[in-house]
Amino acid sequence: MAGDRSAIERDWSARLEVPHALQEKARAERTEAPYLLPSGLPACPVATTLSLIGNRWSPLILRELLSGTKRFGELKRAIGGVSQKVLTSNLRDLESAGILEREVFPEVPPRVEYSLTDLGLSLEPVIDAMWEWGSAYQRSRTSEGKSGRG
Repeated sequence: MAGDRSAIERDWSARLEVPHALQEKARAERTEAPYLLPSGLPACPVATTLSLIGNRWSPLILRELLSGTKRFGELKRAIGGVSQKVLTSNLRDLESAGILEREVFPEVPPRVEYSLTDLGLSLEPVIDAMWEWGSAYQRSRTSEGKSGRG
């Protein structure tokens, strides 16, 4: 039995090496791919935008901060349904991208406020376009439901 086990382990090891080698090759191709700029950002501007604000919560964070500076709890309540961990992660990502800034006040308990940078404010037309499109889509679905076609 012991001899059989090592043969089986060698067989599985060989099977696992092929996908690993393919993963390494794919990883190398991605870093050399023509669809990436030297900065590492996608060459496609839409893909670049999505890489920055394309997750579930970032557009909602931006929507809230477009009306002005907010504290963490205000953002969490306004967005709804987002966990503290996920909101914190998204805020950090947006901060590292230069889209928002975080100001910590030396108080007890500490007060932290978030606001959009000029770069973040430049996303207002994007969020407005999403709002308009979503509103039109909601209206079209509501009218379909009333007419019995939906």
